[in-house]
Amino acid sequence: MPTFDPERLAQLDFFQHIEKRVLHQLASRLQRLTLKEGETLFRQGDLSNEMYVLLSGQLYAFFEHEGHLKYFGKISQGETVGEMGFLGGQPRSLTIQSITNSEVLALDKPAFEMILRSTPESARFMMAGMIQRSRQALKILQKGWARESQLVVLAPANPSVNMESTIRLLKDRHNTDILLIGVSLLTRLYQEGGDSTIISRLIEAQSQYKLIICPVETLQSMPEQLILRWADMLCILAEGTASPAYETSLLEILKNNKLRNIRELPIRKTLLLKWPPHVTIRNTRAWLQNLFETHYHLQHEKKDADRLLRFWSGKATGLVLSGGASRGWAHLGVLQAIQEKEIIIDSIAGTSIGAIAAACFLVKQGNLTDTIDLMKQINLAFLQDISFSSIILPVISFYSGSHVIRALQTHFAKLHIEDLSIPFFSMGTLVPANCEIRFESGKLWKAVRGSAALPGFFPPLLHKGKLIYDGGLTNNLPVDHMRKKLGPEATIIASHITVATHNETAYYFPDIWTFWKTLLYRTGFLKKYKVPPFLATFIEALLAGSYEKSIQNAKQASYCVNLTFSNQKLISFKPVETTFIHHGYEKALAALSRPAACPKDDDNTTF
Repeated sequence: MPTFDPERLAQLDFFQHIEKRVLHQLASRLQRLTLKEGETLFRQGDLSNEMYVLLSGQLYAFFEHEGHLKYFGKISQGETVGEMGFLGGQPRSLTIQSITNSEVLALDKPAFEMILRSTPESARFMMAGMIQRSRQALKILQKGWARESQLVVLAPANPSVNMESTIRLLKDRHNTDILLIGVSLLTRLYQEGGDSTIISRLIEAQSQYKLIICPVETLQSMPEQLILRWADMLCILAEGTASPAYETSLLEILKNNKLRNIRELPIRKTLLLKWPPHVTIRNTRAWLQNLFETHYHLQHEKKDADRLLRFWSGKATGLVLSGGASRGWAHLGVLQAIQEKEIIIDSIAGTSIGAIAAACFLVKQGNLTDTIDLMKQINLAFLQDISFSSIILPVISFYSGSHVIRALQTHFAKLHIEDLSIPFFSMGTLVPANCEIRFESGKLWKAVRGSAALPGFFPPLLHKGKLIYDGGLTNNLPVDHMRKKLGPEATIIASHITVATHNETAYYFPDIWTFWKTLLYRTGFLKKYKVPPFLATFIEALLAGSYEKSIQNAKQASYCVNLTFSNQKLISFKPVETTFIHHGYEKALAALSRPAACPKDDDNTTF
């Protein structure tokens, strides 16, 4: 007794030329499989023991590349799938997923040989499909592996949020790489053909656009829930000046830490806060509530909308400023060159003095004159802290750091990193774990203080009972963190303070160095010795462990401005800002005038 109706088999193109006798024999050998929506029939690299014929529903084929799925094509009712690996005895070359509830017939080798012996025309039908898919593969390979398309679902935090102005703004700012799919289109597609029509439209769009934005009014109705299952990101829009409140069903979705899309990839959750112009951004933490991975502010409409789209498209520009003590003034010269080149910075990060420079630049909203003035005040506090009057009994450090701490608290007041208009992070070193820690939330002054807490000089920052010291000990140039945040196609500019590796100075001093020898040497009575500067040597020795990592991180930058110093001291008590700023400016102009380096290459543009 056949397990599958032979007459139904005869209605399928692949079986239509086969004799009824053979169909009856086949019907008992074929296995029918039921696939639920989103279920995988087989994955790329699996063994090819069977081929399949699609009875009902719809299947989609994907290439898997570096953990991502790239759309290849669709398999419609009656078509075969999996025949290439099956015939050649090779592993599967594609991943096949069921986009709607589907049924397939599985053919093993004895069943397939039975078909070929009775009906050679079936082989021609199968070969036509194989040739068509081979052509598709060639087209994809010729285009190369571009960044995977991103699907963003934009939803309101609660019914009182006005979505129209934001949608209109995004429509005005989008380009040819971005597609905006409105609610009305989604509803119409769903009414016309249900799930499969919407999914087909989405997959076609993903093969043509790098960014697809779907604004929805709710996530409770069927078309919107379907879109969310395909999303890469869920962005929640809220009014920053309103009291933080989320619609109940939305809050349940946001609290789901295992929220995944149909491809079993995590759906990233981000918050977009709208602010009126000239209003001070505050209270962002109350909105975040540990529900989101990232957040953005939309205040200066056109500028901030462009930045948002660059982030979502993977085209943002990040700036990373390294540590380097007094030489960090050169970072301001780099910023001057960046502004002169009209390069818009979308995200900024720093370590030690780089974190201080970045924070000053953000607090002064990109005004370089004000930034320099603020840096001078913090630098003055630093010099006061390493004077003789600030020496304390060395329990946790030689100096109290009180002047710098008060200066940071005064100038950064109650600012939180989350309230900054441009994303910022700084690096610290967690002790005794001896690992990196990234500050991207909390009070700004603490993030800067922890990143610049040089061991021995200043007390560490306390963080949950642990000690945090200068980030330069473990990651003095955190391009790797910026690259991970912004993506492979982002532009990253690194301002890297380095020390001349060829120092021809020949030092000479005895193995045992006493207090009296120090006194004589400092007063000029002991001139026969050549002693290295204590502070500079101490700092360079501390940073030596992260030197090689900084070199490797620099290779991940699109542009690396190498700020090499040979004679200038790491710690200077003289006014050096003008010289150092000019040095950074000249080096940056030269670096930014050259083509950007590919971050995947072993080398990059450095000067």
